[in-house]
Amino acid sequence: RISSATSLSINKRLQELVKLFRERTEKVKEKLTDPDATSDEESPVTSPAAAPVPTPGGELEGDEPKEDEHYCEMLCCTFKHQPWLGRLKNYQFPSSIDPLTNLMYVLWLFFVVMAWNWNCWLIPVRWAFPYQTPANIHCWLLMDYLCDLIYLLDILVFQTRLQFVQGGDIITDKKAMKENYLRSQRFKMDVMCLLPLDFFYFKVGVNPLLRFPRCLKYMAFFEFNNRLEAILSKAYIYRVIRTTAYLLYSLHVNSCLYYWASAYEGLGSTTWVYDGEGNSYIRCYYWAVKTLITIGGLPDPKTLFEIIFQLLNYFTGVFAFSVMIGQV
Repeated sequence: RISSATSLSINKRLQELVKLFRERTEKVKEKLTDPDATSDEESPVTSPAAAPVPTPGGELEGDEPKEDEHYCEMLCCTFKHQPWLGRLKNYQFPSSIDPLTNLMYVLWLFFVVMAWNWNCWLIPVRWAFPYQTPANIHCWLLMDYLCDLIYLLDILVFQTRLQFVQGGDIITDKKAMKENYLRSQRFKMDVMCLLPLDFFYFKVGVNPLLRFPRCLKYMAFFEFNNRLEAILSKAYIYRVIRTTAYLLYSLHVNSCLYYWASAYEGLGSTTWVYDGEGNSYIRCYYWAVKTLITIGGLPDPKTLFEIIFQLLNYFTGVFAFSVMIGQV
């Protein structure tokens, strides 16, 4: 009897608890569906706000000037963005740059490498071929000094802000970063690149060979290669393109030397030299391809100068191809 009475009381208590939980659930549902229906108290009536006093200019007090809202649509969505002029005004150049992860630095290296390529490819052309004339000298000088400006900005703005690792810590102090760059080998090469040999223009004229030190900025080229290969998903494609560019540049320099040798011996003086007909660069480049790749079928050199020049070409071709095969 005692056990039956106990079980009855427990069942009764459980039923009461279930009933209470059901009532609570119903109340919560009502609040979620209509939150104002369950409020017993009336909401207080707000007093009307005082009308804003207009200013002499016609604008109401408290009104703030509204900013123009700019939106851009992408696929099926519309995004609010800040106008480009505002972003440009709010942009602050970083006080330190991580050379390993900063994409802006990789982009800047691209411009530095383009300036370096301008010097490496066009200084030999302007020295050997008669493409630099008094009529277009201002265009050449404009591009030359634009490349010099890029070199100068690289030294003053970017290289002095590069972070470095010392004792396992990343150093971001401005003074320490500047001192680290000034003590580096790269700073010495960068200074040599900007030797002001252009002042000799007043003495010997505009001689492109005086700009040869600009080609010494090769460290930026190799750094750009390393940074670009680190972010490319298919870096082997870039390596093939770079190796092909090495071959084309070797042929380019050889064609310039061949035209210079032909002009030294006299255009059309022998069957070996360039005869002066057709496009001079294309004809000399064709000769360089047949020489460096050892295709053959060229006229035999006649003079001692021509024989030595041709031997050096053959040796250079063999060496260049062995290096390129090693690169692949």
